[in-house]
Amino acid sequence: MKNLLRAGAVFAMAVTVLSSCGTKTPEKKYDPAAVRARAIEASIKQNEDEGYKPVGAGSLEMYLIDAIDKKLAVDDKGANKYMVVEGESNGGAYDAVSEDAWSSAKVKIAGNIETYVVGLIKRQTANNKLNQEQAITLSKYVGANKQVIAQKVSTSDIYYFKKDLPGGQMRIKYAGYLDYSLVAKAAKAQLKQELQKEADDLSDELDILFPTK
Repeated sequence: MKNLLRAGAVFAMAVTVLSSCGTKTPEKKYDPAAVRARAIEASIKQNEDEGYKPVGAGSLEMYLIDAIDKKLAVDDKGANKYMVVEGESNGGAYDAVSEDAWSSAKVKIAGNIETYVVGLIKRQTANNKLNQEQAITLSKYVGANKQVIAQKVSTSDIYYFKKDLPGGQMRIKYAGYLDYSLVAKAAKAQLKQELQKEADDLSDELDILFPTK
């Protein structure tokens, strides 16, 4: 009798193990709407907790939703559509502080442009559309011209937020954005100009990096 009970227990355990082996944990699917909702909620909470208020007619929520939507927007190839830049500054006079906040955001654009274009170069190198020598040459020109490219692309404002500080001081937070398609056009034009100066014939390679739509 004991042997029968033991055998039954072993059989039941085996069935449980085999059943669990065939059961897969459901994979979590990427839910853009849920990601957007969480990002908006977190951003609103953070800015409200930090005491920021919008400068302008819109609400804090409205401006932050616009910023999150710009960050999450993608083009028809699934790549980021906009570059969002942010800056902050402290001071006593609103005009001066807001200008400094805007300037601190603009400083980041050149570095972001270099990261963006070098990323394109690496992708096309991996796809064997550019060789290593071409990639190195183009990357060198991007690094040398990123500031010029940044100056040729206009930035659109998303918001200015203000927080009062002790002693009559204030803190301004700025956010703006650029369209990556305009960044690509400016980068292509500037790089082509510089390559012609140096007699580097890489025009075809620029068309690979920045295809004309």
